[in-house]
Amino acid sequence: MLLSYTRCGQVIEARQIGVLVENQMNEVFDLQWNREAVIEKQKSDPELARIYTGVEQGLPQPPWEEVAVSKESSKALWWQWARLAVREGLLCRRWESPDGTEVTWQVVIPGVLRHTFVMQVHGGMTGGHLGLAKTLEQVSRRAYWPTWRTDTAKSLKSWVPGHSNPKGIHPTKWG
Repeated sequence: MLLSYTRCGQVIEARQIGVLVENQMNEVFDLQWNREAVIEKQKSDPELARIYTGVEQGLPQPPWEEVAVSKESSKALWWQWARLAVREGLLCRRWESPDGTEVTWQVVIPGVLRHTFVMQVHGGMTGGHLGLAKTLEQVSRRAYWPTWRTDTAKSLKSWVPGHSNPKGIHPTKWG
């Protein structure tokens, strides 16, 4: 399937990436996630809800004055408004390689799911625990949120083998 998107007001046809996009979205949910649950979390996340609704309805980027009092992550997503889309119900961010040869749609992970997501990616598809560099690579292949690098490093630094939560920190406090 050939996709198109708008960049700087110009419609650009993407390469044959439809299957790749589908596969990447499926990879997120191969990690034992339910798509509908992620959609509901995105819609109810205090930082994502307004952005989700605006992007889903195709509204123009709101004026800065309306966003200036928001949290930093909401502001960061506001700056990327043109790169956001709701795809199959999920708020996603379009990433394009500097040379334009690769386009990736990253699922925007809501705050309450970020730590769990990082730890599932860290565990790897084979059950082996990846180091920081490989975990960062795997997170960026599948997902995005404004503080993903620092959150990933914090999650791994606080990870204790055999425990689901890092050193007594509840996952909902991450993000």
